[in-house]
Amino acid sequence: MFLSQKTRTYWSSTGSTGPTAYYVNGAMIIREGIQATNGLIHVIDRIPMVTTSGTAYEYLNRPEFSIFNELLKTLYTNHYDVIRPMADSSNTITLFLPSNNALSQIPEIKRLQLMGQPNELKEYIKMHYIPGKVVFTSIIDNNQKFQSGNPNAQIVFRLASSTYDTYVIGGDVSAAVLQGNITVFNGVVHVIDRIFGYAYFTAMEQINADAKTMASVVTASSPEVSNEMTQPSGVTVLVPIEQAFSNIRSLPWVNLYQNQSLSYMIVSMHMLQRGENFVVSNLPIYGDYRSRQYRQSRYNRMLISIYNERNETWVQGGYVKAKIVRPDVKVTNGYLHYIDAVLGVANKDIANLIYYDDWLLRTYLFIESVGLADFLKDPRYDATRLPPRGNIDASYFQNNYGVQYPTRNPYGQNGINNNGMSNSMGQCGSIASVCQFSFFVPNGTAVDLFQLTPNGFRLMQDPERFRFVLRRMLFPGLILLDTMQAGERRSYRAHNGDIVNIVKESDTVVRLVYGSSQAEVLTPDLGATNGVIHIVSAILSQPDDMTREISDAARLFFLYPFWSYLLLTASSLVFILFV
Repeated sequence: MFLSQKTRTYWSSTGSTGPTAYYVNGAMIIREGIQATNGLIHVIDRIPMVTTSGTAYEYLNRPEFSIFNELLKTLYTNHYDVIRPMADSSNTITLFLPSNNALSQIPEIKRLQLMGQPNELKEYIKMHYIPGKVVFTSIIDNNQKFQSGNPNAQIVFRLASSTYDTYVIGGDVSAAVLQGNITVFNGVVHVIDRIFGYAYFTAMEQINADAKTMASVVTASSPEVSNEMTQPSGVTVLVPIEQAFSNIRSLPWVNLYQNQSLSYMIVSMHMLQRGENFVVSNLPIYGDYRSRQYRQSRYNRMLISIYNERNETWVQGGYVKAKIVRPDVKVTNGYLHYIDAVLGVANKDIANLIYYDDWLLRTYLFIESVGLADFLKDPRYDATRLPPRGNIDASYFQNNYGVQYPTRNPYGQNGINNNGMSNSMGQCGSIASVCQFSFFVPNGTAVDLFQLTPNGFRLMQDPERFRFVLRRMLFPGLILLDTMQAGERRSYRAHNGDIVNIVKESDTVVRLVYGSSQAEVLTPDLGATNGVIHIVSAILSQPDDMTREISDAARLFFLYPFWSYLLLTASSLVFILFV
């Protein structure tokens, strides 16, 4: 039984921390020191994982780890000091143990070559343990680093906050934890799906093994691009996972295999220029879009931005944002990073882009309740092709965020409003003529803070007026902030008729200004099939929003020339290539 403590760290741009917690075998003690007549009781938050009385070395002698055992046997004679920490019952260890399935992925000829080079092999084996420490995955922080048995290699933990998956990077090779927190007599064992340190595939070979659709798109693009994947060094590729391609495959304007121009654009946009590589585990732990880094892709040297936000690492290019779901996959000639979207090809309309973002889901519930959701949908778009979001109601927020939020009708809960939902504005445009919008979307925190103000609370009781306020942040046509220069100021007529200013103070700071209220753009230029959204920090509201006449503004949509929704500025034409 291993006892430990840690100061729990909550994500913020300053890395603020929470209270100290105590753990036993990775389970947090949530109630301690309950006095009984014959001792003490401590309540823990989970059932600890598998426990065995043997050492880590005895555990790895199981049949399911026989290939790793074969590797160790080649070190018995001259390098037993590498194996001794696994069997030492007087000291502790954290062992990362590749499964037979993981090691069987290595071509046999390369595995035999490695076994014939014990001096090289021993350095890889030492990367698989942390001597003197017992590290459970429930205790570590995202990007937390430990020194491995190899003085030249650190162990880096990566936590996926949305899926709770754990990845570990050792010797620049990323491995998924298949089964973690197996307690042994002298520490803990984590079963992983790759061998640390040893890269045995080129970028193209690894893509063929892991990402069949991406491999097919590479083949369909051009021999030039395919050859770049096999260059001896300097290759960095962002690899969309299978689900990412499934999300765009049914779009009527997407033909992955017959449209060579599209295939070429996709592949070259996901390949960085030689020397423009990056390693996720070396990025700053805390930050947001404002602390982003840039790399050039091979598609017209288009910039790809990279940043950490919400305990995840994101890339953005071609007006599409993607989460890196598996970072730092080392190959013989560079690195791969697996992402959950296809850059350059928007796969959701505005309504669903908001709905599928956890940061914006709170906002979506209000957008739907004031009747704007249908208006922001693309008539060509089939949302049923996306994975279901599940039942999003009050229990979802209670379970995931620890607070009670409204259900899908925010105005019908807790007496906020007795008038129910506002009438829908209907759908804009048709399959033949799709409306284009730019929507500055307040995130969930902005909505909550607005609701805490007296004027905000009153406005949210009146769905018609709240819709009027939200339409102040909605604009016909496309407004792409990356086309603005630092110091530039532009004015636009919003969908409710108000004139709103956009001020680009610097490369990283853009503000939306109306009267005395303003909102900072947190994440700009997220493309949708029918426009673009920009995530902002506040709702633009003025004191007279509760009293001013809004009936004319409610009809303003019908006064706009219909072509104004479809018209794109010359600077926005590039966007058409991607949506």
